[in-house]
Amino acid sequence: MEASRGCPFSCNFCVLTGHEQYRYRPIDHVIRDIRDRMVFNERIPGLTGDTFAFLDNNLGGSPRYLRELCEALMPLKKIWGCALTFNVLRDPELVRLMGLAGCRYVYTGLESLNPESISSMNKGQNKLSEVREVIQRAFASGIVLSFGLLVGADGDTNEYLERVPEYLHDLGDHCPTFLGIVCPYPETPFFAQVAAEGRLLPGVTSRDLDGYTLCHRPARLHPSEAIEHFQRLSRTIGRGSTTWRSCSSARSRRWGSRGTSSRGPRGGGRAASRRRRGGDASLTRRAGGARPRPAPYDSSIGL
Repeated sequence: MEASRGCPFSCNFCVLTGHEQYRYRPIDHVIRDIRDRMVFNERIPGLTGDTFAFLDNNLGGSPRYLRELCEALMPLKKIWGCALTFNVLRDPELVRLMGLAGCRYVYTGLESLNPESISSMNKGQNKLSEVREVIQRAFASGIVLSFGLLVGADGDTNEYLERVPEYLHDLGDHCPTFLGIVCPYPETPFFAQVAAEGRLLPGVTSRDLDGYTLCHRPARLHPSEAIEHFQRLSRTIGRGSTTWRSCSSARSRRWGSRGTSSRGPRGGGRAASRRRRGGDASLTRRAGGARPRPAPYDSSIGL
């Protein structure tokens, strides 16, 4: 089900930025489709005709619209999930209303626990000082909150990435459901920036733009360091996580009748394969020969 499309924010790596104007459907049309036109697949284990998901990029692009949508959903007594931006979760009354309207799962793009990385992504709507409070508020309203983290932002440092498991532990071992590498998708502000600064890695093709392959040189990391951090975090994040224990303690029903599991992200993708085949130097090779090394990397590191 879709109630809206686009997003009002301008995260620099997002393919929606500058290309997808935020707009939403009349609420009565959404309710009509849920009540009368939605077809449920009864063969999928654990799901019933009372469970569905909104596929919107950001269901909370307009908090006022989301509030009115939740009020209209209450009489239907459905169980649903969605994705929305962090700013919505900072509103206690709206989160409580979502829980009362049947929301049991929310995904939000937290992206980083490092303020400098958040700033480099132009994600001013993410207030890291409120993450713990937001997680607790969602669980208290019966909502499973999951989030994604990215490696390779221009604010990332070795010190920060080494301490990510520690930061997650301080939040209560809530495991992100997505771990990826910041990707410079063409026509995004991030792509324009890294291309202008000569930081696109040589030999990158469209198939590398998968969110698991390093395609650029981070501002404060050597490419091999970013890859190693991603592989290490892919292996370690989630071990001993209390996410599902926290979910089961929520006051209301959980998402679906059976627990779900997800596979971890691929570790390093083709970038890691390049490194294994030819060392870090292979990252500089391309069809026309080696590409000149751009500043500002320390020449003692080299590529």
